[in-house]
Amino acid sequence: MIYFRNGGATLNIKNGIEMKLYRKYFLFFVILLMFEKQDIKGADDDFRDITLPFDYSNNFFTCRMENSGTISNLKFEKKLIFMKNLISARGKINSKGTRIYQTEKVTVSKIKEDADTKNILIKGFLFSTDKTKVVEFEENIVFSSGKVEFRYEVKLLIEMEMKHWNPFFSLLTVPAEAYYGCPLEMLDTNGGKTISGVAEDYRKDLKWPGRLKSMKIVFNDFSAEFATESEAVNISVGDGRAWKSKDLEIIIRPVMRKFPKEDVPYPAGTVFKWTYDIVFDKY
Repeated sequence: MIYFRNGGATLNIKNGIEMKLYRKYFLFFVILLMFEKQDIKGADDDFRDITLPFDYSNNFFTCRMENSGTISNLKFEKKLIFMKNLISARGKINSKGTRIYQTEKVTVSKIKEDADTKNILIKGFLFSTDKTKVVEFEENIVFSSGKVEFRYEVKLLIEMEMKHWNPFFSLLTVPAEAYYGCPLEMLDTNGGKTISGVAEDYRKDLKWPGRLKSMKIVFNDFSAEFATESEAVNISVGDGRAWKSKDLEIIIRPVMRKFPKEDVPYPAGTVFKWTYDIVFDKY
């Protein structure tokens, strides 16, 4: 608060600031507030609106951000890293099973950029298979020369029942053949390291750890590492050829507290957050 001790009138301003002043100081404070509004507007103007779909490229990699805010065909040195990256979930609404996918056109798409980075801000809604509005989400993706950072926040608008291992998550798909001949270096949440690979023919006996802190794909002249620094996030990899798909699935999800195997209700207002990076290293 700002006070003038010789008395005067009290002016209540919308943002909650209360100032005691003489009438002759009124013009001074109007001018001051105009400058403050300009400063705030300047901060907002760091982001500008963009139209989706949006194609991004720098000296190393390319990708496209679709109308729904999903990212498709991320390539580094022209090598495919993933085909699709979207938010997903499965559970029940009113006791009826449903899937959630990031498919609808977003409501906000903005970008902030400088010489080295592009920061894309996306906001929108996710719907169930029967088109019920279930979630509002915010997605923040930062592109730089050797890394892509992903930051997600989703908020339930209605109650949804889910198993504890299946809250909202990032689902990344890539054709299995894109990783043929590439070692996969996996670091699990207990510090154990596994080196494996993707066989050209599906092998039922090939098992990968289920809770990872990082997974590095080693190509001929670079590596791409999916990693999270958060203890509340883990990574898993599945071979979709087990269910007649041609793709691998990389799932990155927030770790929830353990519940019984039955579906557990999450009330409206529940927020899920998770973060991860893909780091590229040239040899």
